[in-house]
Amino acid sequence: MKNFARKVKHVLVSPSNFFEKVKKEKGLKHPIRYIVVFLLITQLFMVFYYFKHTFARFGFDINLSLANYISVYILTTIFVLFISFIRPALTNFFIRMFSDDNKFEDTYKAMIYGLTPDYLATPFFVITMIFLSATILLKNNFFLLIFIISAIITIIAAIYTLYLRIYGVAKLHKISMVKSFLCIYIFPLLLIIVIEIIILLLFFVYLKIKA
Repeated sequence: MKNFARKVKHVLVSPSNFFEKVKKEKGLKHPIRYIVVFLLITQLFMVFYYFKHTFARFGFDINLSLANYISVYILTTIFVLFISFIRPALTNFFIRMFSDDNKFEDTYKAMIYGLTPDYLATPFFVITMIFLSATILLKNNFFLLIFIISAIITIIAAIYTLYLRIYGVAKLHKISMVKSFLCIYIFPLLLIIVIEIIILLLFFVYLKIKA
């Protein structure tokens, strides 16, 4: 845990020096350990968010019992760990357009370590979402204050995460910050839009054929 805490501090305080050292790490075991420790902690808070918002949004009425809490905690931790490979893989695909030095492990490191501020702000994110509804319904000034403080911390963390990921990918792959930003955020978004358009077109063609 000392090594974990040291890494958290290092990436937040000195990202340039941190990513220089991280480049020397071999394989994926170090970033995987890093995200696993964070997930084991953050999912303790996120489970409340799932019960309060996610399940309700999809029409699931699930009681927050101890058994359900533990089950959701285990399943979501495994699921989030699994999908942590998808976004870096997609980003790495686009990096190939700009860099010959396009190792997946470097992209994964940058994306995972870059998430540090977001993970640290997870309790504040959950508080923000819970107190949002409480503030609207009860119109309580104390709840409003907690909501505002938590929301500000969450937003600052999200902005710093954005920067760290862009900087980390740029540093490890030796590309510009602009190219890094495009590979992480813009190109994947455009790809999703294109896929959605294709699906819609196919759906309309299907409806026309059926008619």
